[in-house]
Amino acid sequence: ERAWGGYADVAAEVRSAILSREISRHGLVKLGDWARYEVYDVASRSSDFMPYNFSVFATAPGADASRWAEIRSTGYDVWGQVSETYAQGTGLVPDFMVGMPDDPRPAPAGFLEGDYDGYYSWNALRYPYRLAADYRVSRDPRAAARLRRINAWIRGETGGDPSRIASSYRLDGTIPRDGRWTEDPGWISMFAAGAIAGSGDPRADQIWMDALWGAMVSIPIEGGDYFGNTLKLLAMIDLAEM
Repeated sequence: ERAWGGYADVAAEVRSAILSREISRHGLVKLGDWARYEVYDVASRSSDFMPYNFSVFATAPGADASRWAEIRSTGYDVWGQVSETYAQGTGLVPDFMVGMPDDPRPAPAGFLEGDYDGYYSWNALRYPYRLAADYRVSRDPRAAARLRRINAWIRGETGGDPSRIASSYRLDGTIPRDGRWTEDPGWISMFAAGAIAGSGDPRADQIWMDALWGAMVSIPIEGGDYFGNTLKLLAMIDLAEM
């Protein structure tokens, strides 16, 4: 809207539609505008928490700034509560969460997509990127704290070797029975995006960031699908602007 102009009215319509159809009565992002059934109405997808985007929406002309600020704050509170309760050692969050807003918790297996619905898997892997996008601009201490916990854990879990990043994790950091080591560009890139907040050890953080970047650029396009390559590109754009 600011970059190209001429789209202010359309952008306002989109924001209004998001508020009316994509935000639940609890102030959290819904699974979709179809999520009207009771079991899904109290659920959310961790990777749909986009604090940076919500803060930008709040500054748009004519926007309901207080409403977007409330959604942003509620998301930080709920996602923080889930990771503090169920993933103290890792900082991870599950693909899907239920029990909103009073008892947020990982979704059970088979809730929506499969056995890993309550794990840190192919949806939640975008969580560090969402936090990093906000951290880059706002330096919000909540984003910093959550990222640093994740960064310290994954660096230790892999021994500093990005090729050992797995394709799914339980919230305690263990790998599911049929999990695997992977060099998927999406998984590596999302941890790389989140690594900008460090872990409190500058020297080790820089070595880890360099390893992640090297791993990303070494994977050819043919080495990933559209999803992984898209996440890789987004992470590289953000990191290049540091």
